[in-house]
Amino acid sequence: MMAEWEETEYLVITWAREFETLREIVRHAKEEAQILIVCRDSIFVQEFLQEGGVELENISYFHAPFNSIWTRDYAGVSAYRQEVGELQLVDWIYNRPRPHDDRMPERLSKRLNIGRLDMEKYPYDLVHIGGNFMTDGRGVALSTRLFLDENGGLSRFAHNFKSPEDIQRLVEDRMGIYQYLTLPKLPFDPIHHLDMHLKFLNEETILLGQYPEGVADGDQIEANLKYLLEHFPTASGQPWKVVRIPMPADGNYYPDSPGAWYQTYTNSVFVNKMLLVPQYDSPMDSVALDILKEALPGYKVIGINSIQLIKSAGALHCVTANIGVREPLLIQHSPMQDQVFAKRDHYIEARIKHQSGIEYASLYYQVGEDVTYKEVPMISSSKDPDKWFAYIPYQEKGSSIRYFFQARAFSGKEILRPLPAPEAYFEFRIKAEKGNLPR
Repeated sequence: MMAEWEETEYLVITWAREFETLREIVRHAKEEAQILIVCRDSIFVQEFLQEGGVELENISYFHAPFNSIWTRDYAGVSAYRQEVGELQLVDWIYNRPRPHDDRMPERLSKRLNIGRLDMEKYPYDLVHIGGNFMTDGRGVALSTRLFLDENGGLSRFAHNFKSPEDIQRLVEDRMGIYQYLTLPKLPFDPIHHLDMHLKFLNEETILLGQYPEGVADGDQIEANLKYLLEHFPTASGQPWKVVRIPMPADGNYYPDSPGAWYQTYTNSVFVNKMLLVPQYDSPMDSVALDILKEALPGYKVIGINSIQLIKSAGALHCVTANIGVREPLLIQHSPMQDQVFAKRDHYIEARIKHQSGIEYASLYYQVGEDVTYKEVPMISSSKDPDKWFAYIPYQEKGSSIRYFFQARAFSGKEILRPLPAPEAYFEFRIKAEKGNLPR
C-alpha cells in the first residue's frame, strides 16, 4: 500500500460543490502533480478556474457520474504488486448509499489505464473508506474501530460478518498489511474517520491532534495514544515519534459544545513536495502551519481556507485522492533517532527498489552549520539486495546531522528522499549521555 508522502502522479478531486476551496487546491497542487477533476461540465470548471487566475496546464477532466464531493473515501487507495510492480486501485465497498461513488475506482482504473484490486466480492469483501485508513507504506496501518464495526455486522453495507481475526488475515493477504491497529472512536467526531485527528508524516512519525485537557475528544485521544505507544511499534520496532498539533475551536467553542464544528489540521494532503493544510480564520492557523513547517522542513506548506467544507464534516484530505506513479522508485527509511556519543560511525540504511533494479544510491549528509552536503556511496546488502547502507563518520557531542538519499534506477529514473531534498532532510543529534535522549 502506498504511503501518502510517496510519489503522486494524479491528485483527483470531484467538482461537486465548495468551488472556491477546490479552486485553491487546484491552484497549488497542479505545481506538483497532474490534477484530474471528476465533473459533469468541464467547460464550467475551466471558466471558474480561469476567473480565479488559475492557468489550465496539468489539469484534465473526467466526465463521470458521482454522488458526493468526498473523493478520498470512495476513489480507491493506491497499491503496488510486489511493492514496485503494477499500480492498482484498491476498491472496497463504500460505506454510504451512493452507487455512483461506489463505482468510482472501477471508472478511474479504466480512465487512467491502471489496475484495480477488487475487494467488493466474497471472500475478499471489505467495507472501508480512504479517510479512515492510514499506512506507512511498509505494512503498518491504522483506522478507527468504525472499520471493525462496519465489517462485523453493524453496517448494512457488509456482505458477510468478519471477526477482527478474519479482517487481519484478509488485509495481510490482499493488501500486504501485517500490522493493523484500530483505535477507539472519538465521542464527538461525527464521522469517526481517522484523518480528522491523525496523520502519518513518515515511517516513524505521527501527527496527532490535541485538545486542552478534559475538552471534547482530548481524553480519548490521549488514551488512544498511550495504548498505541505501549502496544504498537513502528515497522522498524521503534516507538513512534509524535508531533502534536492543536485541534482549533470553532470561535470560542469546541465540538463538545452544541453546534460547534469539528475543525482539524490533520486533514491535510501531501502532493509530492507540498502539504496542503486546512485553515479556519482561527488564531491557531499560523501556529499549525509553523508546527508543520518545522516537522517537514523543505516542504511547501500551504494553508487553504476550509470553513465551508468543515461544516459538512470534512476538509482537504477528504476531498482529494492521491494516485501513485507507475514504476515508482521506492526509498523507505526509518529516520535516525538521536544518538548517545560514541567513537563509532553511524550506520544508515534504506530499502531502495525499482522494477529495473538500482544502478546506484548515495547518502548525503551535513553537520551543524555546514552549507554543503558530503556524498557517501551506499552499498547493497549481499543478503538482501533491496537493503542499501552507508556510514556517516562519528561526530562530536552536541552535533546536529542532516541527511538525505538519492537513487538512480537502471531505467534512468532518479529520485530523492525526502522528495524536496536537499531543502528537506532527516536530522538527528549527538547527545552527551543517555539521560538526555528523548523517549
